[in-house]
Amino acid sequence: MPRLSNQLIRSACRISPLVALLLRSCRDIPSAKNELRWISEHVSKTTTNSSSSRLQPIISQSKLFKLCKARSRGVPLQYILGTQPFGELEVKCRPGVLIPRSETEAYTLEVGRILLDEIRHGTRLRTKSQRGQQPLTEPEMKILDICSGTGCISLSLYAQLRHACPNLQVVGLDISPKAINLARENIVYNNLLPRQNQSISFHKGDILSPSKNIDELIMGMGSPSLSSPISPQQEEPSNLKDKEEPARADPENRISRNKWDLIISNPPYISSTSFSRDTTRSVRNFEPKLALVPPPQVAAGATDNDSTISLTSIYCRPEDIFYARILDLSRRTLKPRRILFEVADLRQARRVVELALVSATVSGKETKGEEEDHGHLDGRTSLSDMFKVIEVWRDDPSCCSPLHSNNTEAQDNTVESTSEEDEKENSTENLLRTVTVNGQEIPIRGSGNVRSVYLFTGQH
Repeated sequence: MPRLSNQLIRSACRISPLVALLLRSCRDIPSAKNELRWISEHVSKTTTNSSSSRLQPIISQSKLFKLCKARSRGVPLQYILGTQPFGELEVKCRPGVLIPRSETEAYTLEVGRILLDEIRHGTRLRTKSQRGQQPLTEPEMKILDICSGTGCISLSLYAQLRHACPNLQVVGLDISPKAINLARENIVYNNLLPRQNQSISFHKGDILSPSKNIDELIMGMGSPSLSSPISPQQEEPSNLKDKEEPARADPENRISRNKWDLIISNPPYISSTSFSRDTTRSVRNFEPKLALVPPPQVAAGATDNDSTISLTSIYCRPEDIFYARILDLSRRTLKPRRILFEVADLRQARRVVELALVSATVSGKETKGEEEDHGHLDGRTSLSDMFKVIEVWRDDPSCCSPLHSNNTEAQDNTVESTSEEDEKENSTENLLRTVTVNGQEIPIRGSGNVRSVYLFTGQH
């Protein structure tokens, strides 16, 4: 990080000592002035009335200085203010839980728009007559958010779809009790309480645990009390499992519960090297590494020790372990109609697409009953074997024509790079409209840097 010039510091001091203090993190005066305004507004809203009106200004000034001092040390502004806008929502933020990013917001809103269009065009009509009950012509949709964090993705999709989809189930899954408790608070904070035939809930679970354990967890998900927090050692409340016993006992119901319209995930996807080298000081010092870097003991090699082929047992880079795991579960039991992954860059997007193509190859081998040969799963398969559409999305995927089109020139987006080679590579990536992976031409949508991978299976 370059040093601040003396002239810049003097200019900030002439405006306010607090602006000069914030300059250490903001790096320019306009940003420091904006942050001072936001922190001042936060202090005036949250400072309780003192019994003595004469003490009120002193208390406010003391609190303002304390918060500005914390910000100057690199504490993220969202932790100081306690919230972060996400779409039309205001999401609570707290130390120990990853802060929502604007890039995550962009692809969440885009996939929500796609789902909304599908509902309005009547392509997501399911009937209860399929389960031996009276016909139901209302749309039904199930969404699973893996590594849900603050709940921002789940909450945003629920808010977007609840008025158009009378039968809506959104489920968030995270390993962190802090994240689960905060996500449940955010349900109430944004007034998104479950209604008849509509539910949003968050559950503690490890997606990297053996498949049988995670299958039981996902199929046993109910709607836990919003007022009952869980401790770091506590698993899902036993009463949730009791409520779901009938579903477990019914094989047909069990299968239908495991079909999801969308699996969306912003998992830990940064390597240990990249975390140390490429992330900002604020991220390294104050945001949870658990939400950014996959655990090394798992990344070293994870299998389910069963008879089916596992992507993680074939090949997988440590930072890609969550993608491989979710694709394994999707192929075996979850059977999603769509999958959307956040990724770090084009290189990781290529690897995720390759894993998806390998998954399609594996699915074909298992379906046809061919003898499994882990050494020859090179991913050279037709998209139609499992995925009808695979796309790579940029930071803003909405700036191009509708889904499956890539006839719009990608716009350049300035990003922080660690070297001249990275700058040159980013510049080249921003001009690409397609990327070739194992002989497949994959379209790239939107503007900015590569941010996510979209997979459409067309199942159900």
